[in-house]
Amino acid sequence: MLGARLLSQKLVLMAALLAVGLSACGAAENKLPTNEPLSLDSASSSTLAGEGEPFYTEEWDELNPNWRWFLERGEESEFELYAEDGQLAWQLSATYVWLYVTYEPHSYADVAVETHVRNWGTNNNIVSLVCRYNERGWYEFNVANSGLYWIYRYQANNNEFVQLYNGGSENIKVGVGENTYQAVCDGHELTLFINGEHIRTVTDLYHQEGQVGVGVSSFDIAPVEITMDYITISEP
Repeated sequence: MLGARLLSQKLVLMAALLAVGLSACGAAENKLPTNEPLSLDSASSSTLAGEGEPFYTEEWDELNPNWRWFLERGEESEFELYAEDGQLAWQLSATYVWLYVTYEPHSYADVAVETHVRNWGTNNNIVSLVCRYNERGWYEFNVANSGLYWIYRYQANNNEFVQLYNGGSENIKVGVGENTYQAVCDGHELTLFINGEHIRTVTDLYHQEGQVGVGVSSFDIAPVEITMDYITISEP
């Protein structure tokens, strides 16, 4: 597993989000397997492990073990993550749990990741889209259901998250509701779309290739209940 995110950085991020105040149970056998550490050699290969289409839509009609979870913060007893009724269900029972899944079989240079999210509670949380996840770090697009978003570059060598942009968007349906998020990593351009609308493009050259993933994080109020109808991996 890659190095954990600096605790203080994410706590500062969450505290800032809450200060702004923009507001508007699955079976154990259905859980995804845990992630394993990446090596630099495996991350540079186009095919990493297992078998799976490089570009496709995962609709969670059944469990797909090519998707593996990892925690940046929290305990395994503090979440449920399972496939049920054509959805990937996330249930975080504790505060400040940061949970991710990555798609293991392939590594991508240029890629788009999209998911449709249903938030079943009014408390703040973050949904993350990840691209170019490798031993050196990754890019992360965070969208909060309070109306804020961030784009980060994580650097594993010094355990640092570099903020590339942050802002707010009226396109985010706050509170209980549904949103579609898409992150596009294409060359040096990193672009966030929310509900079909272009929100922000930034440029960065640090990460060249890696896996894709998604995540959900809780703030200082629990539980968090999120479902994802699909995850689409496509060419930009």
